Amino acid sequence: AAAAAAGGSASAKSRKVAVVGGGLSGVELAGVVAERLAGKASVELFASGAGIMPESPPGQRDAARRRLDAAGVTTRSGTRAIRVSEPSSGVPSGVPSGMPSGVPSGVPSPPDADDARLPSAASLTYAEGDFESRTEEYDVVCWAVGQRVEAPESWPFPRDRRTNKIVTERTLRVRGHGRVFAVGDVARVGDESAGSPGADINPNARNAASPPPDRFDVLPATAQVAFQQADYAAWNVWSSLSSRPLLPFKYQHIGDMMVLGKTEAAVALPVGDATLDGPIAAALRRAAYLYRMPTNEHRAKLATSWLEQGAELAAKEAPGILKSLGVPLPDFLAPNNNRP
Repeated sequence: AAAAAAGGSASAKSRKVAVVGGGLSGVELAGVVAERLAGKASVELFASGAGIMPESPPGQRDAARRRLDAAGVTTRSGTRAIRVSEPSSGVPSGVPSGMPSGVPSGVPSPPDADDARLPSAASLTYAEGDFESRTEEYDVVCWAVGQRVEAPESWPFPRDRRTNKIVTERTLRVRGHGRVFAVGDVARVGDESAGSPGADINPNARNAASPPPDRFDVLPATAQVAFQQADYAAWNVWSSLSSRPLLPFKYQHIGDMMVLGKTEAAVALPVGDATLDGPIAAALRRAAYLYRMPTNEHRAKLATSWLEQGAELAAKEAPGILKSLGVPLPDFLAPNNNRP
């Protein structure tokens, strides 16, 4: 029985999850997946040569690295994903690897077979540094690399050749279109001072209050950019209808927030390299989300959902926490109390 249990544990541990992408999304995803699986599978994070979160503040990056290490995530820095394809071996999905590949499709595999391939299984081909590419199989491959602009090609707007985003003036008005504005991930704010094409299209350019900061066109693809652009766009729509001067967009960075687990987060403050992490940062992150909700009704719904999640987490984790502290467990909290 002990050998069987050990074998089952080893088989469960042989499950593999790959997260491709070392940015904020990939790091958050890898940490949460590892926490939820709780040792039932190994989690590997594939990051570029610059490592995880290369554009994030050092303090936030260090907090994320500590969390990944604590969760048992293996970080493969300096790797480049080449392709994701069907599993290379001949074992059909859902059939245990110990069974011959010629098993008829109508014969179901044992539901409790630990070594059965999952329907989500895939092969990941990647290269490490200048070495030749290699292919490994994973039960799940999560892709967290890059972003795709969802702007139909049929829209008659100028595009940035590299990103395919819609090019706008500093006022967020689409170049060459007096009544069209673009914000968020779909927009690339042009820098007319650089002498780019279309720089003189805006008839209100002379009304711009002040020049933008250096590298104004390089903005992070985050919600806080879109939120700030929305205010400027709304004002400029009204201004264009009222024959008033348009305001050039000015981005004000207010810090970065990321999830590091059920009860932890890392918040990079917009003051030097100050970073908060742990439960305090998680509370600050949630307070910021509540503040950004458009109405009190939205805030109430979100707060209620968080309270319900907190109650469920407390009921689930309380016995383990009390036991680790040496506190005797009441009968109703004991995990094996044989209650009906």
